[in-house]
Amino acid sequence: MIVMATSRDIYAHAERAGLVRVFTEARAIVTNSTCGTCDDRSMGALAAGEVCLATQNRNYKGRMGSYDAEVYLSSPETAAASAIIGHITDPWEVGV
Repeated sequence: MIVMATSRDIYAHAERAGLVRVFTEARAIVTNSTCGTCDDRSMGALAAGEVCLATQNRNYKGRMGSYDAEVYLSSPETAAASAIIGHITDPWEVGV
């Protein structure tokens, strides 16, 4: 799991709230705000068959790597619930 804050302020808030520690203890990669996997620049590219649940606002084949990767767009709530459960999940089912 890669967790990327949308701004320095959001990262600082997550740090103060203890969320960065929660994510890193769950073995997530927590990064600063950057163009990362969203356009295949700094965090690596998805390989064929890999699946990504993203909270960005764009999706088209090959944007995040292989044309054979699966990329799903979601709300932050759906992404959080899915991270907790381990598969794409309705946030209402877990109270997020």
